[in-house]
Amino acid sequence: LIDVCIRVFLFYYVPRINLFCKRSTNPFDFVRIPFKWYPPVIYEFGNNHVGALQFSYVMSNGEVLASYAYNGKQNKSNQSDCQFLHWSAKGVLIDSMIVQGGQHGSSFGYDEANNLIYSQIKDLSGGKNWLATFPYTPHAVINSGSSMVTKWCESETYVRPNVDLTNGLWIGSQMDGTVEVCNISDLKAGNYFPIIRFKLQDFGWNPVPSGVTNNGKYNTIQANSIAYPYAFFTAGDVNNKDDRLVMCINLIT
Repeated sequence: LIDVCIRVFLFYYVPRINLFCKRSTNPFDFVRIPFKWYPPVIYEFGNNHVGALQFSYVMSNGEVLASYAYNGKQNKSNQSDCQFLHWSAKGVLIDSMIVQGGQHGSSFGYDEANNLIYSQIKDLSGGKNWLATFPYTPHAVINSGSSMVTKWCESETYVRPNVDLTNGLWIGSQMDGTVEVCNISDLKAGNYFPIIRFKLQDFGWNPVPSGVTNNGKYNTIQANSIAYPYAFFTAGDVNNKDDRLVMCINLIT
């Protein structure tokens, strides 16, 4: 089964992107999919989608579920919102949903069998940030108080979440380069107990600090995924100042 897709070399306002997607249980078995859309794409919330996708999951039927930092006019909250977009295998937009307080959408996990997104969500009051799950629901607008949202445990900071459902593991990278791996069972029980922790700086990357425009001195971390014992990371700013990079780390060694 196609399992995880991470964003690599994306630019704004381009009609074609390449999605490098894991398509089997072998973590190094990736396939390049030339994914195409035809802007402007006007979707059900009345906005034009012309920008880059953040993170994508290619389903077993070839359709794509992708995340997008939402800045549309309708249903925009006072927090950082995320939109999930459902595309056909040919790049035709089928439907979408908005997650108010859903953050940037840099990474997420998806359980296709149960139609469940593994992500994060922040209270609209500006309070707590939660690791959470919710079903992909076409045309829906949800927030942390919605009945379909299951909040696991509080997260002290913004993370880029992803999951390895085969091994029951969750991974999250932070703005300062911290990467933590937890058991999904612990998180669902409300306990944030990392079993692996390291810094991307330990592997030669220099993550750009929050609020800083990259002048080429830093690595702009974009996304991450996990297929134990390997973790994958992508980097590269839209301003072309730093190199586009993909890194694989063996979590055991």
